[in-house]
Amino acid sequence: MTTPILQLDEWEQGEAQPWVTVNTALRWLECFAQLSALSLATAPAGSPNDGDCYIVDDSPTGDFAGHAQEVALYMGTAWAFKTAPPGAIAWIQDESAHRVYRPDNSPVAWELL
Repeated sequence: MTTPILQLDEWEQGEAQPWVTVNTALRWLECFAQLSALSLATAPAGSPNDGDCYIVDDSPTGDFAGHAQEVALYMGTAWAFKTAPPGAIAWIQDESAHRVYRPDNSPVAWELL
């Protein structure tokens, strides 16, 4: 099961290693609580750091392929992806600007505010 808004995995009764589910959910909460992305990007930087966050652009490549318009979060050693809830606001660091997620606003789902 997942939570209704951020689609975070819930801890299941009898789950082996429940801390994995909880720790992953905490990472996503940390990311979305004050969403700040390094960039709107088609591919990640060469050497990501734990906690790096990007908004994936319309034509993703490399590690971002297949994740257009999703939030990409580097967790330890791998990229994880989630779709933001409609109305999510992100600070895009390299643009020094806010963007709002409007999934029905084609072709620019992450629109400048």
